[in-house]
Amino acid sequence: MKNSLILALSIMIAGTNAVLAQPPSIFVNSHAIEFADGKLTDDQLAHLQNIAHQAATASVCETFALDETKFLAAFADIKHEAEDEMSAEEKAYFDQHVLVIYGMMVGGALADASSAPGAHCSHAEEERSDPNVVQDLLFE
Repeated sequence: MKNSLILALSIMIAGTNAVLAQPPSIFVNSHAIEFADGKLTDDQLAHLQNIAHQAATASVCETFALDETKFLAAFADIKHEAEDEMSAEEKAYFDQHVLVIYGMMVGGALADASSAPGAHCSHAEEERSDPNVVQDLLFE
């Protein structure tokens, strides 16, 4: 019995350490995706993660600032597939749900970025100069 308890605690601690070894955004995003409850497509979730990543970058890195027009337009791409059939209340709920998921993702991205701001900002500079990424950037 005592050995079983020690084994169970060891497994639990090892599992906790494995989770803590991952960047916080992986943990947080997995919960945000669960919270999305199938209301967003995989493409919409990836798009929302991209917006959250860039918002965190603009918050942590002095050489980055979000372009408000691009930022607001990025959210316009996130619509419910049955939006035309939804009531005003259903649309409002969906929009609020998206904002909560976005907030969770920003929190995870900020935790990652603030844990190593120099490395994060250097990587963001590389992204900014990558021609394959530039069209998706929301920076001024």
